[in-house]
Order: sequence, then C-alpha cells, then structure tokens
Amino acid sequence: MASKDSTSKTVIARSMNVLLLIVMSVLIYFLAACRSPEMPGVQISLDQMNKQLRFYVPPEANTFKIGDHLRLVLENYSGKVIKFPEDYGVKIYIEKDGQWLPVKNDILYPSGAKQVLPKEQLQFGGIMVVVNPAVDGSQPVTVRVVVTGNISGENQPVSAYTDIILHP
Repeated sequence: MASKDSTSKTVIARSMNVLLLIVMSVLIYFLAACRSPEMPGVQISLDQMNKQLRFYVPPEANTFKIGDHLRLVLENYSGKVIKFPEDYGVKIYIEKDGQWLPVKNDILYPSGAKQVLPKEQLQFGGIMVVVNPAVDGSQPVTVRVVVTGNISGENQPVSAYTDIILHP
C-alpha cells in the first residue's frame, strides 16, 4: 500500500511542476508582450522618453511622402540647456512585422555640437530638426524618429521620439 501511495504523490508532484511551468511560461509571455519595444541603438527606454523634450511633426511643414524631407520641431521642457551631437542623436526606424528596424538618415548636418535652450527662452519655443528617412516603397510606412542628447552639466541623457506615417 505504501508504494502505491508514494507513486500517487510522485505523479501529483510532477503534475504540479508541469502546471507551474505552464503558468510561469504564460506569465513571461504576457509580460514580454506588454513591454514597450526598445529601439536598437538607443539607451533610453521608451517609457523614459518624451518627458523633458517634445518632438513633433507640424503638418503644415510636411508632405508626408516617402522620399521627402521631414521637418520636425524639438522643444525643451527641462528648464535646462540640452546638448546634442551634431546630428541631434537622430535614429530612424521603420516598423515591419511588429519590429522597429533602423534605416539611414539621408541628411548631412553641419559639424559641431548643438544645444537647445529651454522652451521659454526661445522666441518660437522650439527648433527645427530635418530628417530624410532612406525608405522607399509603394505602400505607406510607419517611421519612428528618435533624438537623444544630455542635460548640460549633467550626465543625464534625455530623448524624445515621434511616429510618422509616410505615403508613396
């Protein structure tokens, strides 16, 4: 009798382990699916972006056509000067099959670091950043443009992004 009882306990323990493994796998899957997708080459997570900077596309300044330059406005809400590399730390991505893939920016910027004053110190509130995503195609494409700099005098990176749909 004792061996039959022992066998039953072993089967129940194994079943519980399998059930626990299944539950853990489902939880990990959902946690990964709910997490914001990170941008390759950008060290700041999406949930930390767009907090001290605002980055947007004014519709009146853009055609939203593939191959045309995009004119974006960058505003600094940090209350401090933000320094950027000569290309504003621009990274451009296209969305394909739920993934963000890096694409080239076909713009050459004047050499030298850039700085953006706080919004209240600028006459028009922001500065213009021009990009030209190297994409082509006969279908609309979603482009994400990211800029990254550092708060002056601090080693604190700041970043912002905006998503744009371009049409053929």
